[in-house]
Amino acid sequence: MKRLNVNLASAPFVNRYLLSTTLVLVLAAALILTTVNAVSFYVLGSSYRAERKTLKKQESTLSDLNREVAEKKAMLAGGKTSGLFRETGFVGQVLAAKRFSWITFLGDLERVKPYGVMFLSVSPAITKEGTIVVSLSGIGSKRSELLKLENNLFNDAVFRKVRLTNEKKKEGSPWTIFQISVEYIPEAIRGH
Repeated sequence: MKRLNVNLASAPFVNRYLLSTTLVLVLAAALILTTVNAVSFYVLGSSYRAERKTLKKQESTLSDLNREVAEKKAMLAGGKTSGLFRETGFVGQVLAAKRFSWITFLGDLERVKPYGVMFLSVSPAITKEGTIVVSLSGIGSKRSELLKLENNLFNDAVFRKVRLTNEKKKEGSPWTIFQISVEYIPEAIRGH
């Protein structure tokens, strides 16, 4: 039997297979594209949310740093620098202690010491102002040797404010025990 390509029905026949297949394909494509869109929105949205969270954290840190800078500027402009002043005073004392050289000091002391004088103790101390005050205790073979020491100290540029604080003659001998206080200026110009 041969196939007839003519529709003999009283009402024309509609081919629904092609229409339903096209409709199913369009719905499937819409469903797939909607799923891809939802997944990409979630993935890209989580990345966006993470970046936004990082940005908020950085904005908060920047705000804190700006506040700290403003506080430091106010502190420097105001009278809250007493801690800094104390620190500079301490550094000044350390530097003053470092400029003291025992070798130079003992050389200067040896230069002014007469032959008949012996030192029993030499005690340098640095004051708050940075001056070096030296306390000298010793024995002179004669009182004239002690006077020579005082005269040499007065005439030397590295020593000033010489004060004889104690003098005592030993009973039955020519020895004179003494104590002298003097300021030492290591940076003074030495006149030899």
